[in-house]
Amino acid sequence: EHCAGWGIDETGGYAGTWAERFSMTSMRALKEARTQDTNRFVAVWHGGGVRRETAQYFRGGVDLVLLESYVWRGLPEDLGTEDIYQMIRDRLDPFIRGSDMILPAYGNPCHTLIGMDLSERPDHTDLGELEQVVRFIRRICPEMRGLAYYAHGDGHYGGYGLDPSPEMDAHHKAILATADRLLFDYYIRPCLTLMRESLWARPVGDGAWELTAAVSNIGSVDSGPVTVDFLVDGSIVGAGSARRVPAGPNRNHNRALIKLPVHLADGPHRLEARIADAPDSMVLDAIATCERFVP
Repeated sequence: EHCAGWGIDETGGYAGTWAERFSMTSMRALKEARTQDTNRFVAVWHGGGVRRETAQYFRGGVDLVLLESYVWRGLPEDLGTEDIYQMIRDRLDPFIRGSDMILPAYGNPCHTLIGMDLSERPDHTDLGELEQVVRFIRRICPEMRGLAYYAHGDGHYGGYGLDPSPEMDAHHKAILATADRLLFDYYIRPCLTLMRESLWARPVGDGAWELTAAVSNIGSVDSGPVTVDFLVDGSIVGAGSARRVPAGPNRNHNRALIKLPVHLADGPHRLEARIADAPDSMVLDAIATCERFVP
């Protein structure tokens, strides 16, 4: 009566298995319960990739889908995964992204988040690699509104064979503190980035061109000023700036287009934009390039 809603752990299963059939049965019940009480919040922890048979229930009745992506223990130790980054991408593509399930859309209530482990094998969790993973997720899915952390936190690291020790306890606390900081830095603070294909050029006549760098703010707070250097064939040809880059719900509201007029000689050119200064902002990807041939 006094709970905020319902949660189901470990949905999913290989095609045709009892686990998958059981998951779909539980999801049908959860969807029906949602129709009886629309004010309850519903969260689902999903193991592995999402298949069409289970996604239909997520789309109809789940507020939060958490894609279990346990990069420090489960993926390497249970699946033998070497490329954890590809496995994270596989959790999202093609089905989650292609089914418009990352953010609520067209009546779908879902927010989808990648869920990572922090406590099961802290001895395999390097603080620098933890940030690298967060940066990767931020890069491949900038519209995702946050992350889910699975932190057992009982002092025994989830019972996965690691004996507690003062040294490991201290490292575990550092992991948890780093995870909190990364959420703040990459999701709450202004987070500026030059995304893929965010530098372009257009001819304006008589050998004159206009370079444009689209600086995106995928954080939650408006940024302060930002300065972008422009380079042609490795040499700086000028700079541009914006007073701020607003935070917003999508690319139509969270970009600043910084422009520079240049003269390009005939022939091929490598064009580059670099975020050179952005005080008080986190910067994800600071460099964008493109190549153009001037006839």
